[in-house]
Amino acid sequence: MPGESITFLYKFAMEHEIGIVTYEDENIITETPENEYVLEEQKINKMTIKKVDSFCDYVKFPVTKCLMVGDGDILENIETKLKEEVGQMLSIYRSAPYFLEIMPLNITKDGALSWLSAYSAKTEHSLRMSGALFQ
Repeated sequence: MPGESITFLYKFAMEHEIGIVTYEDENIITETPENEYVLEEQKINKMTIKKVDSFCDYVKFPVTKCLMVGDGDILENIETKLKEEVGQMLSIYRSAPYFLEIMPLNITKDGALSWLSAYSAKTEHSLRMSGALFQ
């Protein structure tokens, strides 16, 4: 994702009082490790949560995905606004009621699954069943 996207997404999340995470190696990077939805992401992916003091200062590495986390009603209300503001640059979609995924434009789970199934012995269906719990 473009570097300036991280700062924009962080400010957007703070403005709407929701959490934001990204990933580094086997870690979920966040300022709010106690957030119930961050803990749900940890439970789903079995990753370690790494608390940082400043999300924007810490995240200076290439990012392939950010996840905004919060109450489903709040995320439903802000999803359209976020798409209006940066939807021409970023792919934005809900993967669960409390997860709003943001990735570089034209990179989606469906596209990745199609690619993986073309280059592996597994079908797209079996890949979905093994990893897309909420799809």
